[in-house]
Amino acid sequence: MHPTPRALIGLALAATAAAQPKVAGRPDQPSAEAIEQRVQKIVGAKYPTAGGVGGAAEGFRDLLRAVGPDGVRGLQVHPHESVAIQAAWEDTIRGRRSREWFIGFLEGRARVQAPAWWTKSAGRRGTPIPDGVSPPRPTLEPYEDAGVDSVRAPTGTRLARDQKAPGVLVLKSGGDEVRVPEDLFRRSMAGTLMGDVSALIRPDRCYLALHDDVGYSYELARIDRKTGTVAWKSTVFAHFWGAASGRHQSNVAVTEQGGRVVVFGLSWTGFHAEAFKPDDGACLFRFSTGYSEELAWK
Repeated sequence: MHPTPRALIGLALAATAAAQPKVAGRPDQPSAEAIEQRVQKIVGAKYPTAGGVGGAAEGFRDLLRAVGPDGVRGLQVHPHESVAIQAAWEDTIRGRRSREWFIGFLEGRARVQAPAWWTKSAGRRGTPIPDGVSPPRPTLEPYEDAGVDSVRAPTGTRLARDQKAPGVLVLKSGGDEVRVPEDLFRRSMAGTLMGDVSALIRPDRCYLALHDDVGYSYELARIDRKTGTVAWKSTVFAHFWGAASGRHQSNVAVTEQGGRVVVFGLSWTGFHAEAFKPDDGACLFRFSTGYSEELAWK
């Protein structure tokens, strides 16, 4: 007989609790129920960060501080992929695991295959950099002007205005084309379209990731190719939410794997991977290097 999902959660929480020895001078470790309450706050977060409380980043930091460095291994068997993968990353950036191990963990646990450019660059990101030293910039797939205003896209993706339908753009990629609403794109103060777009075109649908160069949160949209309407839009939390200036560069790939829409993003400020349901855009898991910023166990 296979264990039920509820039983699996209980086993995982027990493993987490067992991995947390009492440490002199530390308060009592949280119970399995207290850990799960924190997990639910993370899973239910509507924003990546929310003024110090209420966001996914704050939730992860609270959970990791609660379990301490000795409890992170236990979280890696948690049933929720977001928690398990983030815990694996915490082990990695503290030198307990290699970057190659982490990528293998993420791909195996989430049942995905990341793009080669993502694994190559992600494998060397996240190492603490001494003050005054510039971090290495990842090598990214090239983006170029897409053909409309200031919109950029991966090489081979082109945009044009539909001359017969005002407010509609024709996006061409991989020998296929799809019509998309112009109002999905951001506008400059002058009213021109701007930003980056990555697309995945399927026979009856198209997914668009409308992102920027820094690594801020962005929209993932599904478009019905027959009607040209937007079926749903979801927010990708991504990996950077602070102030930024100067020149930046980023890449986002939209994929379909195992009946899920999986996005992989990477910029000079970090990287992320997130998965969504194709029918309604509900988030299935999130991973972000941004959740670890300024985290220090006490």
